[in-house]
Amino acid sequence: MPTQNENKSSGRKEAGEFQTQELSFIGALLPGILHNLATPLSGVIGATQLMEMRNADQDKLLERLESANSQAAKELITLFEKNKTNLEIIGRNAIQLIDLLQVMVQRFQRCGVQQKVPQSLNELLTNELAFLNANLVFKHKVRREIQLANEPFALPMVYSHVVSVIDEFVTETSGLHDKKQGMAEMSFVTDFGEQSGSLTMKASYIPFETETDSIDTIQVYLERIRNDGCEYVFSFDAGKVDLVLTVPK
Repeated sequence: MPTQNENKSSGRKEAGEFQTQELSFIGALLPGILHNLATPLSGVIGATQLMEMRNADQDKLLERLESANSQAAKELITLFEKNKTNLEIIGRNAIQLIDLLQVMVQRFQRCGVQQKVPQSLNELLTNELAFLNANLVFKHKVRREIQLANEPFALPMVYSHVVSVIDEFVTETSGLHDKKQGMAEMSFVTDFGEQSGSLTMKASYIPFETETDSIDTIQVYLERIRNDGCEYVFSFDAGKVDLVLTVPK
């Protein structure tokens, strides 16, 4: 029979293994994260450079406009409209970049809290799916459907434990999909009863012909949230994965 010290040692070892796996997951997403940051930033830089190139032409047209040249006025209006379009592009990309950074910062902060805290399930799901756009297969090869129910109350959850389940569901099923055969499909649906909230995740994908499907790692994370007091129903078949996670109030 294991002693109390042995149990503590085993618990610390298990916690360390989870942390290592989660850090490995974040590291694997870093190239995609940088890609997603670079795309809107490139849009901002490109639009700004175009505006700078047009400044000289705009100054010349303003001088000609002073001499009541109607053609110059038309050209100035055209130039103004182009600059207006570029400003709109800058605004959209800047907002997209800020939103992405906020999601990342919020995620890392909340994942650092290793205890149950009342959380919005809808917000948790929405933010994590935005974060998972760093997985370029999920971003470009998965058709997604998201349905968020009216949320009457927050749910006590360990943030990092729940998002780890979402991450593994998306990552493992995306990895099983034969991308050459088209798009995979995933749906994410929240629902709320009187005493609990639930998240239903479903995936349909086209399996590789030469490989045997298997989903193993997610079971470890599912057992961890079960220890948190959550319940789950998980089913897996070739080309189809279903998971219902229930969090008590």
